[in-house]
Formats: sequence, C-alpha cells, structure tokens
Amino acid sequence: MTPRTAEIKLTVDLDGDNMPTHIEWEASESKHDGPRPCQSVMLSLWDAQSQTVAAIDLWTTDTTIADMNLHFYKTFHKMADTYLRATKNTEMANLIHEFGDGFGESLGRDGNLLFITGQLSQWNGERRFVGKVGQAFDLDAGH
Repeated sequence: MTPRTAEIKLTVDLDGDNMPTHIEWEASESKHDGPRPCQSVMLSLWDAQSQTVAAIDLWTTDTTIADMNLHFYKTFHKMADTYLRATKNTEMANLIHEFGDGFGESLGRDGNLLFITGQLSQWNGERRFVGKVGQAFDLDAGH
C-alpha cells in the first residue's frame, strides 16, 4: 500500500459562554462525503514520551443525560474492542466489556434496550412527547 496522510477534522460552534452548540466531524478516509454532525466527542491522545493523555471532551448544549449514558456505554465496549485489537489480550478486553455491561445494567440497559425515566425529549430546543407512553402516546410513538 502506498504511504499517505489522512486527516480528521472537528468543527465546533460555540455560544456566548463558549459552550458547544453544534459539532461536526469529517475524515479524509471516511465512507461519508462531507461533514457529519455529532452531539458529543471524547478524543484521547497518548504521549508515550511524557506518559500522559491529552483529552478533548465536548458535548453540545442539547445533549441529554440519556445520550451521554448511551455514548459512554458504547464507548466502554468500543474501548474493549480497540484494546483487544491493539494488545490481543482477551482477558483484559473481557474485563472492560464486563465493566461496560455493569455500567449499562446500572442504567437500566437490557441487551439493545436502554430503559430511562425522567428524561426530556427535545428537538431543536422544543420539548416533544410530554406524557406517558400508553396514555398520551401509543407504544409505537414512545419507542
């Protein structure tokens, strides 16, 4: 394979308090064309010489706690997969997966479902779906 340089770019819109209101990312080798929006970013950069981690942790002002819970849950499992690819250490990768499963279970996660209560559904700053599933909405609307 021919050597090449790849690029990853983050663009962050900030409000008057320097809080992110919109985040986009794009990568030169992505299968998607152009920038893609996202609600939160956790970027970790390892410096082997100084043995330190630099981190960029951003989330938009409209990111919900449920979004962050799911982001962390999936990130723990992605970390386990990455750790396994990098080290071939199945035992430690499984421990990271187990931690992720425990994190998800304590949040009410069961398989591919995450049960949450007391969360606000918002779209463009407007509350949506206010009420109880089965009363104010049918099950399909609440899913």
